[in-house]
Amino acid sequence: MDKKEKNLLFKYLDGELSKEEEFEFNKLVESSKSFKTEKQEYEQMRKFISSNAEKSLKPMFETRVLNELNSKTKNYQKNNFSELLAVSFRKILLPALIIIIFLLSFNLISSGEVSVNSALGIQNVSIEEAFNSTIDLAME
Repeated sequence: MDKKEKNLLFKYLDGELSKEEEFEFNKLVESSKSFKTEKQEYEQMRKFISSNAEKSLKPMFETRVLNELNSKTKNYQKNNFSELLAVSFRKILLPALIIIIFLLSFNLISSGEVSVNSALGIQNVSIEEAFNSTIDLAME
């Protein structure tokens, strides 16, 4: 069975044949035994599936499935953002702590004294020193 014949068969099963296609379909059924048997197989398969589907599904099945999917999607989006934030924070936390500890220890070692000001790199500058350095820079 070629592609054109299969399309005709599927259109027939869906009830979408035009007048010309219906004529061609009937001609194929009468002339080809293999096409006729395949048509019967598809019809039997369709009947079997439709009869079993009605028995196996409880009422309001579609509504329950859609409601479940909507609730899972909303929860997933909320949880996904918080999990993403936590993972990103964990990835950044260790390198940031290492850099901060390195800078604090560098400031402590270079200043030679142990204090908060030296750890943060804050120097004690008097007003006179602050103004003199500005004048010195202006003169150069």
